[in-house]
Amino acid sequence: MTADELGGVRGRLGLPFVRRFPGTSRLRMFFSQPPLDGVPASLRHRREKAERSMNALRAAILVLLAFAAAAYSPSLPPRLDLANLVLLSPTLLWTAAQYLIWYRDEHLPEWLPLVNAVVDITAVTGIIGSYALAQSGVLALRSPVFIVYFVVLAARPVASSVRKATIVALLAVAEYGGLLIWLAATDRIDAIIDPVAAVQLVRVSLLDEGAKLLLLTIGGTIAIYATQWVEQLAIESATESSERQRVGTRLVQAELDTLKLQLSPHFLFNALNSAIALIGTDSRAAERMVTAISDFLRLVLKAPTSRKSPSSASCRCFITTSTSSVSDLATS
Repeated sequence: MTADELGGVRGRLGLPFVRRFPGTSRLRMFFSQPPLDGVPASLRHRREKAERSMNALRAAILVLLAFAAAAYSPSLPPRLDLANLVLLSPTLLWTAAQYLIWYRDEHLPEWLPLVNAVVDITAVTGIIGSYALAQSGVLALRSPVFIVYFVVLAARPVASSVRKATIVALLAVAEYGGLLIWLAATDRIDAIIDPVAAVQLVRVSLLDEGAKLLLLTIGGTIAIYATQWVEQLAIESATESSERQRVGTRLVQAELDTLKLQLSPHFLFNALNSAIALIGTDSRAAERMVTAISDFLRLVLKAPTSRKSPSSASCRCFITTSTSSVSDLATS
């Protein structure tokens, strides 16, 4: 059935029709969380724990920045105060809302680490851009807030998957590169090549900004590689632990099988001798004992194929029958 025919059928049924465009499924697969079957539960737990810790650190930093902005507000231009308010308020509200909505649950949403990283990267870019709008593009690009990009990238190996780390690394390079293009296109920076002359003339050096983009690219690549290394190490450790447990289980089963082969002949001889002794004195008790021996041995023979031991009820039944029969033999 073609897409048009499917749309007609859904229209007659009163259902909405959504056309799937080529490449949409691939895009959803890239941005969605990869299957969790291959990721150990211990790694997911550590990632969630790291994300909770980083959100607490984010909240502390934002509170300090808010106090600093309020303290310096009388001496700052109104546009810069407005920029601080516009940037800090939503970020602080988003950070606090996470504690109220998700942090009471045992597990965090899978998309939350990616969203937090995107918010952090975009907030840094917004701070640099707002400083360029309120004051000077040169001072904005020289602001030490640029280092926060690397702080966000450094947290990816302990809090994100490889796909999320890749998205965050590409976003950091793209946003800062786009910021440079926007500042140059709007004549908010006067760029030259010589770094020394740029410092003396209070201008922007293309070599310096190119070096920043290169460092962001290298930092993102290292973050992606470290994330992949941590994930692979956790998967290999979980696989080895599972294999050791499987080998240990097989070893115990082999020892039990060996012990069973050693004990079965003695058990069979003793049980048959008891039954023979009962034949002359109490034939019905001897018949019950032989029946119990037959049922018990049948369960023992089935145990190696099913990997299960005889049930405790069967064992108790056999022991009770044998004990009563032996007791009858002794009293007689």
